[in-house]
Amino acid sequence: AIVNDRAQIVDLANAQANAILKKAEERARILVSESEIVKTAQQRAAEIAVETVRQFLETDSSIDRVIFNVFTDRDLTIYQKLLGE
Repeated sequence: AIVNDRAQIVDLANAQANAILKKAEERARILVSESEIVKTAQQRAAEIAVETVRQFLETDSSIDRVIFNVFTDRDLTIYQKLLGE
């Protein structure tokens, strides 16, 4: 099905990013030694979500706004850093 409505496109992109976030949270726990940088599942999931949306937007310029739905202040901080806000 072709989606032409901008709101539907944004909703679809947000749903895809959230699905990636959920999967990443389930799978992205990284074991690290003391000398390695610790990346939590939230950080990695946010990186994946932001990168996925950026790649999508490179191929589709009709979207003028994307909203990431975050659940905690820590999530918000992570996304703000990744998005340069």
